[in-house]
Amino acid sequence: TDQVRLTMLVPGISTISATTLEQQNALVDFIVHMSIIGSVSIRINTSCIEDNDKPPTDSNLLTYPNLVQRIVQEALSCSIEDISIQQHVFAAKLMDLGLKVAIFNIQDVSGSSNENHDVADIRDVLSTFPRTRVGLVLPSDVSAAVAMVNQYRDVAGHFLYRLEETSTGGSFSDHPIVNLASKLVKAVDHSIEMHISFPQNLPASALDDVVHVATLSDSVHAIIPPKITTNEVDRPVLASPLQPACELDLVEAWVGCIKTDRADGMFTTVVCDEHGVCLGLVYSNKESIRVALVERRGVYWSRSRGSLWRKGETSGHQQRLLEVRLDCDRDALRFSVLQTGEPAAFCHLMTRTCWGQEQGLQKLESLLKERKRAAPEGSYTARLFGDPDLLKKKLLEEVQELVEAQEPDHIAAEAADVMYFLLTRCVAAGVGLREVEAHLDRRSLKITRRPGHAKEWRTKDAEQILAAKPTDK
Repeated sequence: TDQVRLTMLVPGISTISATTLEQQNALVDFIVHMSIIGSVSIRINTSCIEDNDKPPTDSNLLTYPNLVQRIVQEALSCSIEDISIQQHVFAAKLMDLGLKVAIFNIQDVSGSSNENHDVADIRDVLSTFPRTRVGLVLPSDVSAAVAMVNQYRDVAGHFLYRLEETSTGGSFSDHPIVNLASKLVKAVDHSIEMHISFPQNLPASALDDVVHVATLSDSVHAIIPPKITTNEVDRPVLASPLQPACELDLVEAWVGCIKTDRADGMFTTVVCDEHGVCLGLVYSNKESIRVALVERRGVYWSRSRGSLWRKGETSGHQQRLLEVRLDCDRDALRFSVLQTGEPAAFCHLMTRTCWGQEQGLQKLESLLKERKRAAPEGSYTARLFGDPDLLKKKLLEEVQELVEAQEPDHIAAEAADVMYFLLTRCVAAGVGLREVEAHLDRRSLKITRRPGHAKEWRTKDAEQILAAKPTDK
């Protein structure tokens, strides 16, 4: 399925009205930090988007729309809330930059459906986007909310309901929308995603309510303020620099969503590299998850020592934490890391993985990087690194041979040659498979497409270069 799947517990940013360069940088860094644990949901100020022509007082500051675009580009995954229907062009631009879900607000300030927009017009706009990447803010009235879901569910795959503060101290779990949420997604065969946003000043006592909502269904998600208690003296709390921290701790709530059948309460954790290749199997608990998120590195729990295991603390083979995700059953974690060290080995046997060395393109990339650092005498790869003109001609030559190949095995062999010279070109420029894959992933999210016609002038240039072929292979 192409359904966009989001983490059940989503950090929510209520404001991004940064007024200084320091605030802007701190905000972007914090949002990127929070996206490690899941898709971040960000509420924007639509009037600031409309004031795009108004330049900031500081020339170094990004305009509000550009700040939003930077966040979308740098965060691993995020949703943008409160986009007005008039700003659909801006929403399309954000999707092209990698925005996972654009959540439109078609209500007026009173919370009623905006009479300035005809339902047919709204549907026409929403239908220009992939349904699985479009959402709507629901009205506070539950009956009206249900009606909106039924009215737009064929053009919108996400619906956001904002819980209001309870003055009586009652349970959020008793709210009618909470009881209806899982029924709504089941009624349409889980073809929609329900997002229930909690108030910003959540008390610690709301933990059970948050976990209850987050675990109702794979298609129901709880949005809560992003605050993590760090247990650090100099930075006791990790929270948004622009909104007050609530009492509820994000890690407490996130861990509350994980299931385990182990007697020691540990969570099975699969460690993967940036390409999704499994490096090894470890175990985590609440303390190790908290430290890993705060320090942005691979930190686990050593069962033999009964203490934190900061990977690489003694060996030097540290890991930069890229992403933490739950599996579909919520009973296993996946830590995606950037493994470092010389060599970049995870296993204590100094192999890349606990099942031996890497294979395929990853193995080729590692070999090319090693050749760039220190190549043996007579290395052809070293010659290519030192002769950019030769590398250029060989790459063009191999692409031509791939185009001309006919038999399946011949095509595979020529493609392998192209991969070798292509990766050599990348490594020579300090580019790795991770950067290439990131571009591929971003392009898969684009909703606008170029015609893709052949560039005749490029073909002629290639023919001129190939006219002077190298004499050796």
